[in-house]
Amino acid sequence: MPLQPSIPDLANFLNSCLNAKQLRDLIGMLDQTDSTALDPETAPGARGPRPTREPIAVPATIQDLLQEMEAAYSIDKFPDLSAEESRRVRDAHPGFIERCSAYQGRHLVRMIKDRLKSI
Repeated sequence: MPLQPSIPDLANFLNSCLNAKQLRDLIGMLDQTDSTALDPETAPGARGPRPTREPIAVPATIQDLLQEMEAAYSIDKFPDLSAEESRRVRDAHPGFIERCSAYQGRHLVRMIKDRLKSI
């Protein structure tokens, strides 16, 4: 039997996806008694022409994606820390470099997954 999501589950999900203004706007729409408030066809601004979106250039292969990432994080833009810089950071902020590296690794994984979804 599949699990049934609860209101707190929905609230946690919305909090993870929407910023504070978007949440206030959603609550405002839900408070309206008019049931068409959530209908995308009747929402304010829905009657005008929708803006066209430029196609997103998606790398054809994983190698193309890796080349794009190497360019985005090139050593010219982000030079390696010297041994002295690394030592000063470790002394002043124990564990910071490791935590920052883990954060960057998670960011790169999200970036790869997002780009691969659109292929």
